[in-house]
Amino acid sequence: MMSSQEHFHSYIIYIKMVDVRLHSGSCPSSRTLLSTTSF
Repeated sequence: MMSSQEHFHSYIIYIKMVDVRLHSGSCPSSRTLLSTTSF
């Protein structure tokens, strides 16, 4: 069983990936790259 901190971290990563998928089609690749690396 993962600790709450590890679970939260994996949840944030999942949200980031979904966000990138939603915006990759409409936003410039540079902005998508920036949003992923800012984390």
